[in-house]
Amino acid sequence: MHRAKLNKTKTKRTEGQTFAGRQQLLTTKWTNRLLYMLYFVGDVTGVTQLGDIVYVVFAKSPIIKTFTADTLSPLGAGIHVKGMRDPRDIVACRDDRQLYVADWSYCIWRVSITDDGSTCAKWLTEPFHFTSLSLTSRRLLVTSQPRSLRQYSTTDGQLLHQVCHR
Repeated sequence: MHRAKLNKTKTKRTEGQTFAGRQQLLTTKWTNRLLYMLYFVGDVTGVTQLGDIVYVVFAKSPIIKTFTADTLSPLGAGIHVKGMRDPRDIVACRDDRQLYVADWSYCIWRVSITDDGSTCAKWLTEPFHFTSLSLTSRRLLVTSQPRSLRQYSTTDGQLLHQVCHR
């Protein structure tokens, strides 16, 4: 974490820059007098925030890294999702405090966040690769390979709608 004195207030996030052949995510947070910068060198594939915690997933890593939202300070070792192999995206549901992680290995993981910690479960398995997620009102939108868009209910995991591109 780098700090420098500044007299501005704004936040800037730049994703997808390359450094030594690796993806990096740069988040800069300016407060009244301090500049906080956090660098991830690795293949960052998804970022989300739930409450005052930022969650980050990396390609080919079973660990969801956690950081404070205000100062971007690391929070311990993160959340280990046993069996997760190649996360591609992550979203947070504020209604029921769940994280959903798209795994290239044919599944979506659900991580329940509680005051006592977290529990992880393989929530949905399908015979295609999940690529990205979006969440609205108890509905999970999923893109996948082969190219399609699917909508699932987060309450019971049922497929609600599907659009395939041919």
